[in-house]
Amino acid sequence: MSFPVQHLSPSSIGMFSRCGRQFMYRYLEGLIIPPGISAVRGRAAHTGIEVNVLHMMEAGVAAPLEAIEGACHDTVNTEWEKGVRLLPDEQEQSEKQLRGEAIDGAIWLARTHYNEIAPNLKPTHVERWFELIVPSLPCTIKGRIDLQEGGGIRDLKTGKAYPLEDAAGRSPQLTWYALAVKALDGELPDYVSLDHLILTKTGVTYRPQVAHRDGDDFNREIHRAQLAAYMIDDGRFQPATPDQWCCTPKWCGYWNRCPYGAKQATTVSYAVTGKPATKNGEEESFDE
Repeated sequence: MSFPVQHLSPSSIGMFSRCGRQFMYRYLEGLIIPPGISAVRGRAAHTGIEVNVLHMMEAGVAAPLEAIEGACHDTVNTEWEKGVRLLPDEQEQSEKQLRGEAIDGAIWLARTHYNEIAPNLKPTHVERWFELIVPSLPCTIKGRIDLQEGGGIRDLKTGKAYPLEDAAGRSPQLTWYALAVKALDGELPDYVSLDHLILTKTGVTYRPQVAHRDGDDFNREIHRAQLAAYMIDDGRFQPATPDQWCCTPKWCGYWNRCPYGAKQATTVSYAVTGKPATKNGEEESFDE
């Protein structure tokens, strides 16, 4: 029996690690849920920023700000027409207002990139696709690098929450990107970095983070992918625990269909028995 997916990606491996059920719905059953407003806003900002970076590569100067903002505006409208998943509290608000706020937010994010990040960029590749053949995996690893410049990798993150201080150092996504650059270009990147743009009520805050990768990082991520592939092939799709941030109606589009989400109220009776256990004995099977 062949492996159930043609390839994995840094994002799909991350999804499987967070919630196997979510991975199953998305990649095995093919259930694609419309994006939320934050995802649409982030996608629009990325599109506007890409317009600028490509113009910098081709013409050597920044694109007109009007072109960047127009790309943000058009992307929000295009994505909105395809369908947007509104949360219960958003459903009580004016859709026109929500769309307008998404457009404004995307433009603010793109403007901040234009003013604070783009002037220092020397891009060599934008949205660079890769596909890695890892001998120990039953499928390829496919992904897309946001931006390469000189000897480094940069990835843009947008949102409303401030990142962990060591997010760049811990990012599996950046590890796969660094491995892809080594495979494509023959050398490790000098650095990997995250450009965080945090949207607040008063504007946008820019938080850059820089880290490095080596062989130990690659081994860990390949091993993580091996474990994920083994469980996927064996049909083991462990759900997220109910106390995880991703197991909520806000962050999971499959909440209403999942037996561990909205349908968890279904009552099932189990005959549970117990026995005494000692703290250090062999019978111990729980944390203190």
